[in-house]
Amino acid sequence: LTNLGINIDIRFMMTFASLIMTRLIMVILTIPFLTSKPVPAQIKMGLTVALLVFLYPFLAPTQASQLPSGLMLMVLFLKEAFYGFLIGFIT
Repeated sequence: LTNLGINIDIRFMMTFASLIMTRLIMVILTIPFLTSKPVPAQIKMGLTVALLVFLYPFLAPTQASQLPSGLMLMVLFLKEAFYGFLIGFIT
């Protein structure tokens, strides 16, 4: 893509989308009105992906920054999962 003049950092985009997806999955899995009724897993994942596609343009930074590596990335995923759990549990 760089030959076409498009400079996109795919690794950064996928990592950032994965962090958003982690929080959304935890919210969807712990939100009371989706867990009290037998809602199929396909519906929950479809809702998560739809929210990710909708929210990514609003949340993504305009400039790709340095990706954290190793332990720091794992801490970021755990933080997002924890925040998602809290948001879903509180609602």
